[in-house]
Amino acid sequence: MADSGMRQILILMELPRWPKYKTTKQLVDYLKNQGINVTARTVQRDIQMLSASGAFSIIDTPATGRGKEGVGWAFSEHSIHRGLPVMDPSAALTLLMGYEHLKCLMPEKVLKHIEQYIDEAKAILETFNQANFTSWFDKIRILPNTILMPAKIDQEAVGEIYEALLANKKFKCRYNGRPDQIVSPFGIVQRANTLYLIGKFFDYNDIRITALQRYSDVERLDESIKQDPNFNIDSYLDQGEMSWPWDREKSDTTVKLKANIHSYLKYHLTEMPLSTDQKIQNNKESESYKLTATVVDSHELRYWILSQGDKIEVLSPKSMRQWIAQIAGNMNTMYQHD
Repeated sequence: MADSGMRQILILMELPRWPKYKTTKQLVDYLKNQGINVTARTVQRDIQMLSASGAFSIIDTPATGRGKEGVGWAFSEHSIHRGLPVMDPSAALTLLMGYEHLKCLMPEKVLKHIEQYIDEAKAILETFNQANFTSWFDKIRILPNTILMPAKIDQEAVGEIYEALLANKKFKCRYNGRPDQIVSPFGIVQRANTLYLIGKFFDYNDIRITALQRYSDVERLDESIKQDPNFNIDSYLDQGEMSWPWDREKSDTTVKLKANIHSYLKYHLTEMPLSTDQKIQNNKESESYKLTATVVDSHELRYWILSQGDKIEVLSPKSMRQWIAQIAGNMNTMYQHD
């Protein structure tokens, strides 16, 4: 069990400011979830000790409402309640899980800034030494949703890109082997196990999406980027730009997809639909199902359809059906030979 000091810190972290409050039972349950089993009397003693120290303005109030019998505890309404520089075991575990995920994506130079918090999280879990937390960390893993291995990135270069992005500064770099490229970074997006930079090259108006592994020899400049008043990263992504639109010349790349799908794919798309207006209906003419959905006509969509093989037949748009038929025909020709 953790010592009384850690227990009292956790109690302080859980107490709200009046008029909200926590009952003694709620605090006992909270501590139990953190791996500390104590009695209600112990919690009351801890709170009284903290209040008597004069460092914390804690008040007690009759708890009201259904299931709220007993005493409620809170910081007084006008107390100076500063955040406590410690995390509870649940937060520590969450941070460590997130760190394991980020290690494959973020440059070491960036992750170095949170090392002290990672060390703190590890120390907290070691202090509590509770099986329910340590075993959880041993049983949960994060896997990429692709068979491809992550690309190797230049850690120093990507670290400089992050710093330029945060400082709203341009940077000079070598991109894809081309030296002396001047880039204005607008944002970074993670997609699967790849990080992409959204930005502009030199003074061109077009916004480009580039993979971070293609950058090297990055040097942050003193020149501030020229903000684009029409650019918003969420709006940009909502347009489907990261799905790589099939025809970038079109102002509207959304289409009404109609297809016949196999029962296997029907169950899959019921769980994870293609769009909010997706509909799947029984096909009276066969054992398949009719699918309709409003989607962005993109490279991502078309190659996803190809990956489903004979489990889906696109009916419209006609241009998409013809393209898939051509690809299928080419593949058929390739596989005619042993």
